[in-house]
Amino acid sequence: MYVRQADGALLRRPFPPADERWAAASKASGKPGVEHAVGYADTLCGIGRDAVSVLRHFWSAGHPRACAECRTVADGRVARWPAEPRR
Repeated sequence: MYVRQADGALLRRPFPPADERWAAASKASGKPGVEHAVGYADTLCGIGRDAVSVLRHFWSAGHPRACAECRTVADGRVARWPAEPRR
């Protein structure tokens, strides 16, 4: 995501740490207690956003209830776009 500075220049937001990139979500009909990483349109494992309830905390790959498929996708994205220091 980019933000426009006061002088009109575009500045890309730095990539946050992995545990601050995705909201946590749970699916009503599925394994109870499993937390998925949800983005704008769907979860990292492909469940549509309409089929999950977004929770009030960030998703963490290290959490024992984290979806294994979401974890695999998240690991790949973090490897491609590692966290950067905040500007």
